[in-house]
Amino acid sequence: MKYLALESLKLYLDFFEKEDIDVDLVRGVVAVFKDMKDAEELSRTAGGRVLDGKELSEMGYIGMGGGVYVEHEISINPLKLYRGLRRRVEELGGRIVVGDVLGVEEEGREPKVILGSGKRGCDGVVIAAGSRSGDLCRSISYDPHVFPARGIVALYDTAGEKVVLAPALLEDYGIGVAQHGSDTLRITGFFEIIGHRVDGVQEDLEELISTAKKHVRGLGSLRLRAFGMGFRPCTADLLPVIGRIPGTKNIYIATGLCRLGVTMSPIAGIIVTSMILNLESPVKPVILNAVSPSRFIHRS
Repeated sequence: MKYLALESLKLYLDFFEKEDIDVDLVRGVVAVFKDMKDAEELSRTAGGRVLDGKELSEMGYIGMGGGVYVEHEISINPLKLYRGLRRRVEELGGRIVVGDVLGVEEEGREPKVILGSGKRGCDGVVIAAGSRSGDLCRSISYDPHVFPARGIVALYDTAGEKVVLAPALLEDYGIGVAQHGSDTLRITGFFEIIGHRVDGVQEDLEELISTAKKHVRGLGSLRLRAFGMGFRPCTADLLPVIGRIPGTKNIYIATGLCRLGVTMSPIAGIIVTSMILNLESPVKPVILNAVSPSRFIHRS
Protein backbone atom coordinates (compact mmCIF):
# COMPACT_ATOMS: atom_id res chain seq x y z
CA MET A 1 0.00 0.00 0.00
CA LYS A 2 2.85 2.39 0.82
CA TYR A 3 4.44 1.78 -2.58
CA LEU A 4 1.15 2.38 -4.40
CA ALA A 5 0.51 5.54 -2.39
CA LEU A 6 3.97 6.93 -3.23
CA GLU A 7 3.49 6.15 -6.92
CA SER A 8 0.14 7.93 -6.82
CA LEU A 9 1.77 10.97 -5.25
CA LYS A 10 4.21 11.19 -8.18
CA LEU A 11 1.33 10.88 -10.64
CA TYR A 12 -0.60 13.64 -8.88
CA LEU A 13 2.29 16.08 -8.93
CA ASP A 14 2.96 15.39 -12.60
CA PHE A 15 -0.75 15.78 -13.40
CA PHE A 16 -1.10 19.09 -11.56
CA GLU A 17 1.91 20.48 -13.42
CA LYS A 18 0.28 19.72 -16.75
CA GLU A 19 -3.39 20.44 -16.05
CA ASP A 20 -5.07 23.69 -15.09
CA ILE A 21 -7.05 22.33 -12.14
CA ASP A 22 -7.16 24.20 -8.83
CA VAL A 23 -7.33 21.72 -5.93
CA ASP A 24 -6.05 23.91 -3.06
CA LEU A 25 -2.81 21.94 -3.17
CA VAL A 26 -0.78 22.04 0.06
CA ARG A 27 2.63 20.37 0.39
CA GLY A 28 3.55 18.86 3.74
CA VAL A 29 1.34 16.93 6.19
CA VAL A 30 1.72 16.36 9.94
CA ALA A 31 1.08 13.14 11.86
CA VAL A 32 0.07 14.24 15.38
CA PHE A 33 0.24 12.11 18.53
CA LYS A 34 -0.67 12.48 22.20
CA ASP A 35 2.61 10.82 23.17
CA MET A 36 5.94 12.12 21.85
CA LYS A 37 7.33 8.57 21.89
CA ASP A 38 4.88 7.58 19.15
CA ALA A 39 6.03 10.50 17.02
CA GLU A 40 9.68 9.59 17.50
CA GLU A 41 8.98 5.98 16.57
CA LEU A 42 7.19 6.98 13.38
CA SER A 43 10.07 9.27 12.42
CA ARG A 44 12.56 6.43 12.94
CA THR A 45 10.62 3.98 10.78
CA ALA A 46 9.13 6.25 8.10
CA GLY A 47 11.19 9.44 8.20
CA GLY A 48 10.01 13.00 8.65
CA ARG A 49 10.90 15.82 11.02
CA VAL A 50 9.85 15.43 14.66
CA LEU A 51 7.83 18.31 16.15
CA ASP A 52 7.30 18.99 19.85
CA GLY A 53 4.11 20.20 21.48
CA LYS A 54 5.10 23.86 21.17
CA GLU A 55 5.71 23.58 17.44
CA LEU A 56 2.39 21.80 17.00
CA SER A 57 0.65 24.57 18.95
CA GLU A 58 2.16 27.16 16.63
CA MET A 59 0.64 25.19 13.74
CA GLY A 60 -2.79 25.28 15.38
CA TYR A 61 -2.80 21.87 17.10
CA ILE A 62 -3.09 21.95 20.89
CA GLY A 63 -2.98 19.43 23.73
CA MET A 64 -0.79 16.96 21.84
CA GLY A 65 2.63 15.58 22.75
CA GLY A 66 4.46 15.41 19.44
CA GLY A 67 4.22 15.05 15.71
CA VAL A 68 6.05 14.24 12.51
CA TYR A 69 6.13 16.64 9.57
CA VAL A 70 6.30 14.74 6.27
CA GLU A 71 7.38 17.21 3.61
CA HIS A 72 6.68 15.07 0.54
CA GLU A 73 3.03 14.40 1.44
CA ILE A 74 0.31 16.58 -0.06
CA SER A 75 -3.26 17.60 0.77
CA ILE A 76 -5.93 18.49 -1.78
CA ASN A 77 -9.57 19.53 -1.81
CA PRO A 78 -11.45 16.43 -3.06
CA LEU A 79 -14.50 18.40 -4.17
CA LYS A 80 -12.40 20.71 -6.34
CA LEU A 81 -10.56 17.69 -7.73
CA TYR A 82 -13.85 16.06 -8.74
CA ARG A 83 -15.17 19.22 -10.37
CA GLY A 84 -11.90 19.85 -12.18
CA LEU A 85 -11.67 16.30 -13.51
CA ARG A 86 -15.26 16.36 -14.71
CA ARG A 87 -14.66 19.63 -16.54
CA ARG A 88 -11.54 18.25 -18.24
CA VAL A 89 -13.33 15.05 -19.32
CA GLU A 90 -16.02 17.14 -21.00
CA GLU A 91 -13.45 19.48 -22.58
CA LEU A 92 -11.70 16.44 -24.09
CA GLY A 93 -14.94 15.24 -25.66
CA GLY A 94 -16.02 12.73 -23.05
CA ARG A 95 -19.70 12.40 -22.21
CA ILE A 96 -20.83 11.88 -18.64
CA VAL A 97 -24.13 10.04 -18.31
CA VAL A 98 -25.85 10.33 -14.95
CA GLY A 99 -28.28 7.60 -13.97
CA ASP A 100 -28.88 4.53 -11.84
CA VAL A 101 -26.65 1.61 -12.79
CA LEU A 102 -28.17 -1.70 -11.72
CA GLY A 103 -25.42 -4.05 -12.83
CA VAL A 104 -23.22 -5.28 -15.69
CA GLU A 105 -23.18 -8.29 -17.97
CA GLU A 106 -21.05 -9.63 -20.81
CA GLU A 107 -22.11 -11.35 -24.02
CA GLY A 108 -19.07 -12.75 -25.76
CA ARG A 109 -16.54 -9.94 -25.54
CA GLU A 110 -19.08 -7.13 -25.32
CA PRO A 111 -19.84 -5.88 -21.83
CA LYS A 112 -23.10 -4.09 -21.17
CA VAL A 113 -24.14 -1.71 -18.43
CA ILE A 114 -27.62 -2.40 -17.06
CA LEU A 115 -29.49 0.86 -16.51
CA GLY A 116 -32.98 1.54 -15.28
CA SER A 117 -33.85 2.56 -18.83
CA GLY A 118 -32.29 -0.47 -20.50
CA LYS A 119 -28.85 -1.79 -21.43
CA ARG A 120 -25.93 0.07 -22.96
CA GLY A 121 -23.17 -1.79 -24.78
CA CYS A 122 -19.55 -0.63 -24.51
CA ASP A 123 -16.00 -1.64 -25.32
CA GLY A 124 -15.10 -2.06 -21.67
CA VAL A 125 -16.46 -1.46 -18.19
CA VAL A 126 -14.58 -0.39 -15.07
CA ILE A 127 -16.53 -0.81 -11.84
CA ALA A 128 -15.32 1.90 -9.49
CA ALA A 129 -18.39 2.44 -7.34
CA GLY A 130 -16.69 2.38 -3.96
CA SER A 131 -18.61 0.52 -1.28
CA ARG A 132 -21.42 -0.20 -3.77
CA SER A 133 -19.12 -2.05 -6.17
CA GLY A 134 -20.19 -5.41 -4.78
CA ASP A 135 -23.83 -4.66 -5.63
CA LEU A 136 -22.92 -4.09 -9.28
CA CYS A 137 -20.87 -7.28 -9.40
CA ARG A 138 -23.74 -9.54 -8.36
CA SER A 139 -25.07 -9.66 -11.92
CA ILE A 140 -21.81 -11.36 -13.01
CA SER A 141 -21.64 -13.56 -9.89
CA TYR A 142 -18.49 -12.01 -8.53
CA ASP A 143 -17.96 -10.92 -4.94
CA PRO A 144 -15.09 -8.42 -4.39
CA HIS A 145 -15.49 -8.73 -0.61
CA VAL A 146 -15.82 -4.98 -0.15
CA PHE A 147 -17.37 -3.76 3.08
CA PRO A 148 -18.63 -0.22 3.80
CA ALA A 149 -16.87 1.66 6.61
CA ARG A 150 -18.87 4.72 7.59
CA GLY A 151 -17.12 8.06 8.04
CA ILE A 152 -18.16 11.62 8.86
CA VAL A 153 -17.00 14.96 7.45
CA ALA A 154 -17.60 18.42 8.92
CA LEU A 155 -16.92 21.60 6.92
CA TYR A 156 -16.31 24.90 8.72
CA ASP A 157 -16.30 28.46 7.41
CA THR A 158 -13.00 30.06 8.46
CA ALA A 159 -14.01 33.55 7.24
CA GLY A 160 -10.55 34.07 5.76
CA GLU A 161 -8.68 33.08 8.91
CA LYS A 162 -5.72 30.71 8.73
CA VAL A 163 -6.72 28.16 11.37
CA VAL A 164 -4.00 25.52 10.84
CA LEU A 165 -0.64 25.99 9.15
CA ALA A 166 -0.48 22.44 7.79
CA PRO A 167 -2.91 19.56 7.21
CA ALA A 168 -2.73 16.85 9.85
CA LEU A 169 -3.92 13.45 10.94
CA LEU A 170 -4.62 13.18 14.66
CA GLU A 171 -3.36 9.61 14.80
CA ASP A 172 -4.80 8.64 18.19
CA TYR A 173 -8.31 9.45 17.01
CA GLY A 174 -8.13 8.81 13.27
CA ILE A 175 -9.24 12.40 12.63
CA GLY A 176 -8.05 14.32 9.58
CA VAL A 177 -7.78 18.13 9.54
CA ALA A 178 -7.17 20.24 6.44
CA GLN A 179 -7.76 23.84 5.46
CA HIS A 180 -8.81 24.39 1.86
CA GLY A 181 -8.10 27.83 0.52
CA SER A 182 -8.92 30.75 2.77
CA ASP A 183 -12.45 29.86 3.79
CA THR A 184 -12.91 26.14 4.47
CA LEU A 185 -11.68 23.82 7.22
CA ARG A 186 -12.43 20.11 6.74
CA ILE A 187 -12.60 17.68 9.67
CA THR A 188 -13.01 13.97 8.91
CA GLY A 189 -13.21 10.94 11.17
CA PHE A 190 -14.73 7.62 12.20
CA PHE A 191 -14.29 4.17 10.74
CA GLU A 192 -17.38 2.11 11.46
CA ILE A 193 -17.93 -1.15 9.59
CA ILE A 194 -21.66 -1.32 10.21
CA GLY A 195 -23.02 -1.72 6.69
CA HIS A 196 -24.79 1.03 4.80
CA ARG A 197 -26.55 2.30 7.91
CA VAL A 198 -27.44 5.95 8.31
CA ASP A 199 -28.68 5.96 11.91
CA GLY A 200 -26.57 7.53 14.65
CA VAL A 201 -24.95 10.10 12.36
CA GLN A 202 -25.80 13.05 14.59
CA GLU A 203 -24.20 11.36 17.59
CA ASP A 204 -21.06 10.57 15.58
CA LEU A 205 -20.89 14.16 14.35
CA GLU A 206 -21.13 15.54 17.89
CA GLU A 207 -18.37 13.20 19.08
CA LEU A 208 -16.14 14.13 16.14
CA ILE A 209 -16.60 17.85 16.76
CA SER A 210 -16.13 17.50 20.51
CA THR A 211 -12.80 15.71 20.04
CA ALA A 212 -11.57 18.06 17.33
CA LYS A 213 -12.34 21.13 19.45
CA LYS A 214 -9.90 19.88 22.09
CA HIS A 215 -7.02 19.79 19.65
CA VAL A 216 -7.69 22.38 16.90
CA ARG A 217 -7.26 25.91 18.21
CA GLY A 218 -10.23 28.18 17.61
CA LEU A 219 -12.50 25.51 16.13
CA GLY A 220 -15.24 26.33 18.62
CA SER A 221 -15.55 29.87 17.27
CA LEU A 222 -16.01 28.79 13.64
CA ARG A 223 -19.37 28.32 11.92
CA LEU A 224 -20.23 24.76 10.91
CA ARG A 225 -21.17 25.18 7.25
CA ALA A 226 -22.14 21.61 6.38
CA PHE A 227 -21.58 18.00 7.35
CA GLY A 228 -21.89 14.73 5.53
CA MET A 229 -21.51 10.98 5.75
CA GLY A 230 -19.89 8.53 3.39
CA PHE A 231 -18.87 4.89 3.16
CA ARG A 232 -15.26 3.88 2.58
CA PRO A 233 -14.80 0.67 0.57
CA CYS A 234 -12.65 -1.72 2.61
CA THR A 235 -11.66 -5.34 2.03
CA ALA A 236 -11.02 -8.04 4.59
CA ASP A 237 -7.27 -8.03 3.89
CA LEU A 238 -7.14 -4.20 3.66
CA LEU A 239 -5.74 -4.35 0.13
CA PRO A 240 -7.47 -2.81 -2.88
CA VAL A 241 -9.14 -4.83 -5.63
CA ILE A 242 -7.76 -3.70 -9.00
CA GLY A 243 -7.81 -5.58 -12.29
CA ARG A 244 -9.89 -7.67 -14.65
CA ILE A 245 -12.73 -9.56 -12.99
CA PRO A 246 -12.27 -13.35 -13.25
CA GLY A 247 -14.52 -14.99 -15.83
CA THR A 248 -14.88 -11.81 -17.90
CA LYS A 249 -12.93 -10.43 -20.84
CA ASN A 250 -13.60 -6.71 -20.68
CA ILE A 251 -14.97 -5.95 -17.22
CA TYR A 252 -12.56 -4.48 -14.68
CA ILE A 253 -12.80 -3.29 -11.11
CA ALA A 254 -10.96 -0.65 -9.08
CA THR A 255 -12.13 -0.36 -5.49
CA GLY A 256 -11.23 -1.33 -1.91
CA LEU A 257 -8.96 1.68 -1.37
CA CYS A 258 -10.60 2.25 2.01
CA ARG A 259 -9.34 5.53 3.55
CA LEU A 260 -6.95 6.13 0.67
CA GLY A 261 -9.42 6.46 -2.20
CA VAL A 262 -8.41 9.95 -3.26
CA THR A 263 -4.76 9.24 -2.44
CA MET A 264 -4.42 6.12 -4.58
CA SER A 265 -6.91 6.74 -7.38
CA PRO A 266 -4.19 7.83 -9.88
CA ILE A 267 -2.21 4.58 -9.65
CA ALA A 268 -5.40 2.50 -9.64
CA GLY A 269 -6.48 4.26 -12.83
CA ILE A 270 -3.09 3.74 -14.49
CA ILE A 271 -3.09 0.02 -13.62
CA VAL A 272 -6.53 -0.55 -15.14
CA THR A 273 -5.74 1.59 -18.19
CA SER A 274 -2.60 -0.43 -18.90
CA MET A 275 -4.66 -3.62 -18.79
CA ILE A 276 -7.38 -2.32 -21.09
CA LEU A 277 -4.86 -1.01 -23.64
CA ASN A 278 -2.51 -4.01 -23.29
CA LEU A 279 0.35 -1.77 -22.19
CA GLU A 280 3.22 -2.60 -19.87
CA SER A 281 2.06 -2.47 -16.27
CA PRO A 282 3.36 0.45 -14.18
CA VAL A 283 3.80 -1.84 -11.17
CA LYS A 284 5.56 -5.14 -10.55
CA PRO A 285 3.73 -8.48 -11.02
CA VAL A 286 3.96 -9.23 -7.30
CA ILE A 287 1.91 -6.11 -6.56
CA LEU A 288 -0.61 -6.88 -9.30
CA ASN A 289 -1.06 -10.33 -7.78
CA ALA A 290 -1.57 -8.85 -4.32
CA VAL A 291 -4.41 -6.57 -5.49
CA SER A 292 -5.84 -8.94 -8.12
CA PRO A 293 -9.61 -9.58 -8.10
CA SER A 294 -8.84 -13.28 -8.60
CA ARG A 295 -7.96 -13.61 -4.91
CA PHE A 296 -11.71 -13.31 -4.27
CA ILE A 297 -13.08 -15.97 -6.60
CA HIS A 298 -15.97 -16.79 -4.28
CA ARG A 299 -19.11 -16.92 -6.36
CA SER A 300 -22.16 -15.33 -4.80
